[in-house]
Amino acid sequence: MRMAFKTGLVLFLTHCVLLYATMGRDLGVWSEILLASIYLPLMLLQQLGVPVLGAAESWGWPAPTLLGYVLLVLFWLGSWMLVGYLITRVMLQIR
Repeated sequence: MRMAFKTGLVLFLTHCVLLYATMGRDLGVWSEILLASIYLPLMLLQQLGVPVLGAAESWGWPAPTLLGYVLLVLFWLGSWMLVGYLITRVMLQIR
């Protein structure tokens, strides 16, 4: 379980570093994929009625609210922890 936590945490931090590295830069498809990893979970929650996106300025993307940021971090942290758990399970089965 400890190794699964470390693996998931490394994956989550790598995701965060990649997001930070692409802010304000146009890297083509990579920027779009990483920015979609922010807005797709938030848009799904917004459709469910959770107020995770603020008011949009004219012709712009709405900024996430504080609740949106918290739920986004929890979503990706949980997702990467699950992936880390699956990776360690597979690695233990291979040994």
